Order: sequence, then structure tokens, then C-alpha cells
Amino acid sequence: MSYERFFHIFDTPEESAKYLIVAFRGWPDANEAATESISYLIDQLPTKKVADIDPEDFFDFSHYRPITTFVNKEPHLCWPRNELFFKKSDNISPALLLLLGTEPSLKWRTFTEAIVWMAKEYNVDSIIHIGSLMDAVPHTRPLRFTGITTDKNLMTKFSNLNILSSNYHGPTGIPSVLRETVSTHNLQYSSFWAHSPHYLQVPPNYFITYKLVQTISQVLDLNLSLENLKNAALNFELIIQKAVETDNQLISLVKRLEDNYDLTEEVDTGLPKGEEVDTGMPKGSDVVKDLELFLKDLRDKGRA
Repeated sequence: MSYERFFHIFDTPEESAKYLIVAFRGWPDANEAATESISYLIDQLPTKKVADIDPEDFFDFSHYRPITTFVNKEPHLCWPRNELFFKKSDNISPALLLLLGTEPSLKWRTFTEAIVWMAKEYNVDSIIHIGSLMDAVPHTRPLRFTGITTDKNLMTKFSNLNILSSNYHGPTGIPSVLRETVSTHNLQYSSFWAHSPHYLQVPPNYFITYKLVQTISQVLDLNLSLENLKNAALNFELIIQKAVETDNQLISLVKRLEDNYDLTEEVDTGLPKGEEVDTGMPKGSDVVKDLELFLKDLRDKGRA
């Protein structure tokens, strides 16, 4: 099968790319933190769009409906996107491919084979997935990362960055299918996930995004300014803390999550060990309202 037919290709490889960095909207993207991270990399690095995947074969459009927008007062349809960007090598970091994607609803094995085909067109030898998930963790403790890697060059970095191993088993998403596909092509595969507090379900979560970008920058030795993203993350944290301090139910929940977190020394299932915690969402909380106002303010200022 020729996988080229699944792509719209706008440019040919200028040089080999050492890594393909991927994130997918949908299930593997809690609070949109993973795809916001890739978007930030694309915006801040000298990248150009080189291809996208035609959605026709991979999406149920009654589920992923196209969005109507207006361009120059004319209606325009926006379809589910899987876009590939290229960054040239520089004195510090290697050439990269970046995939800002959407988890498809159909033909997952064909979809991941197509991604690997494009990676091999650029002589990629290692694919890194970035994800985020909801977890019963408090926002007051260090952000938890779990992941896996088959890339010997990255194992020490994962360990130094405290990316803990995961033995999660259960319902899965497109990253696991990509991992299985990659393994049949003698490429290296890595994946790491940020664990987002389940009671903060207002995307985008700038703190999680900041930590993901910071981590991938350290993994790949990227020369990247994070000051603006760091400031957004700090403001986000302040809003969270202010909202929590005025809600007794949330105070109680966070305390229980802190106690459980502190009992945990490592994660081997993708979920915290320790005693079970009642993680029901407090009712009547103003956290979501405060965060929505904060995010709207950022967008109005052109920062989101």
C-alpha cells in the first residue's frame, strides 16, 4: 500500500529529522495541555508546514463535524486536522518533525502506518509522543509524569527528569497503537504523560502545558524561551489557589489528595498508589467559573 495517498504534501525533506514529536487532540489530551505544548513549539521554533493528513479515510464526520468559519466574508470548512511541521537543525538541537494531530475515529492501524511512513521519508529514527491525562492528584504537589521509552539515548534523561515508568493497563488510545506500529519498523518510541488534577477541567491548563514544554525542551536540548508561558502558568496557579481557598469542599478534597500523593513513592499503573480517595467533584465550587474568566482575559489580551 502506498501511504503517500493519505497526505497533502507541501514540501520535500531538506534534511533528515532525528525525532518526530507528536500529540493528539481528544482522549490523550486532557485540558488540551499536550496539543497546546506542540502548538507552542511550532510557534516558537522556526518551523514550516510540510504536510497534513487527509481526514476523509480516518474520521466519522458525524462525530468529528467540520467547523464552518468565514474567510474574507466567505464560508470556509475546517476539517479535523493532522498537520506536520519541520524544523531545521541548528547549533544546539537536531532537525525535528512535529505532528499536531487529532485522534482519528477510524482505521487506527492504517493511520499510524501512514505516520510512520512519513517519519521514514525524513529518516526519523525516534518518535516521541506527548500526552496529558486526568488523575486524582493535587495541584499543590510536584507535577507527576509517567512514560516509557525504548530509546537508549533518552533513558537517562527520562530518569533524571523523574519520568516514572508506567504499567497502565485498560482502555487505550492512538498513542498505544502508534507504539505498536513503530515497533514493527525498527524505530525507537517514547511517550510521556503529565497527570492533571481531575478537579481542574477547564482547558487549556497553562501550568501543565508549561511543564510539558519545559520537559520536551530538556529532553531534546531545545533553545527555547519559556518566559511568556511560565508567566501564564504562574497566573493560572494563582487563580486556582485563590479559588480553592474559598471553597471548603475543595480544601478538604485537596488535603485528601495530598495525603494520598505523599504516600506514593513511585507510579507503576498510571494511577496513584495508597489508600482510595473519594475524588468526587465538590458541588457549588467557583473554581471553574474563576478559571473561565481567567482564560477569557488571556484570550482578550492575545496571550491564549
